[in-house]
Amino acid sequence: MRCSGSSLCRWSSSLMACLLLALFPTLLPAVEVRNSSFREARGTTLSAEEVAAMRKRGWKCPDAKDWPHSWGGQGSKVTVEFPLSGGRGNDAFCRLSATNSGYVNGYWGKIFKPSQILTFWARGKGTLRAGLMAYKLSDDHKRILPGGRMPALEVVINSKEWVRYRYLMRKPSYELTGHPLFQTLKGTIDFDDVDILDSDPALDAIVAEENRLYGKNALVESLKRVVSDATFADRLQQYRAAVRAFASAEERVSAHLVKPMRRYIASLGPYVESKGLKTVQSTHYNEMILLTRVLNRLAGKPVGSAIALKTTSVKNNGKPYFPGKRDPRPSQVTITDVRSNKLRYNEYEPANTVGDSGQSHGQNGDWCIASETHR
Repeated sequence: MRCSGSSLCRWSSSLMACLLLALFPTLLPAVEVRNSSFREARGTTLSAEEVAAMRKRGWKCPDAKDWPHSWGGQGSKVTVEFPLSGGRGNDAFCRLSATNSGYVNGYWGKIFKPSQILTFWARGKGTLRAGLMAYKLSDDHKRILPGGRMPALEVVINSKEWVRYRYLMRKPSYELTGHPLFQTLKGTIDFDDVDILDSDPALDAIVAEENRLYGKNALVESLKRVVSDATFADRLQQYRAAVRAFASAEERVSAHLVKPMRRYIASLGPYVESKGLKTVQSTHYNEMILLTRVLNRLAGKPVGSAIALKTTSVKNNGKPYFPGKRDPRPSQVTITDVRSNKLRYNEYEPANTVGDSGQSHGQNGDWCIASETHR
């Protein structure tokens, strides 16, 4: 069936929120690392001569025409691939095998702020080193000086599913810039969706806690989603108690921490506090654990050693899942696609946006197309 634009008013607020995010992607944080998901055109960064020289140094790598834009490599004896499918969005990603004499690097090149967060998603089995290919700058940012460095993060990865990792990088006493780098010390690791993000004092505290807990079985590091079971319910109660303790101690907490910490608490709420929650994404579960420890510490309460986490994996229904793909669900309206008739247009110029949705009744689906004109 075909629905008019007025039918949008009957959609739930959650569906409308999804539609707005699709229509206005600028509401989402901008990606700072170039070609962070390896999707852009290939063959524009390295020349055939450069790749030939790398292979003489022991590299096993694609031809120049198959290297993703803005990605390269340093050192010797590196094995790297860039598969075109299988990434987080069922698209391209990087597969890096063990080496201790070379690495793959992307491009960032911005002036380092007091702190930055390196974030990426990884899977595989082995040990990954991730960090910044650092360049020391003169105070006026016009010259590169010798001596720039940034400690790297080393994580043991053992997961068949994509898991998010974050690393807090603090600015040294000098001006700095650089690019993300990745080196596999053991095994073979896939990584995708690389970025270097701005931070704030609250996020610094959260990610610093996260870095301390990696590899201690205190976080979900092998699953994308877990069941909302008795363990989760217990951890949720601990989190709620920590939030209350923080609220009671806010007057004693540094002012520059209070406002952003409130924001992180509020943003996590829908993902762990919603009624009828049956599954939890690992990123949100981990954030709850981290906030529990950070909030208790800020409130002056004892935190103690990390407690081993026991989780229940979600039963696989046999159907492949791809981010952004939504099939019709029984007796529910599902937005499956949103598109505009123009990619760019002048202010106040009419532009039509069409949203496809499906409403399934039993085994048959009735499709709905809703459209609006935006100026």
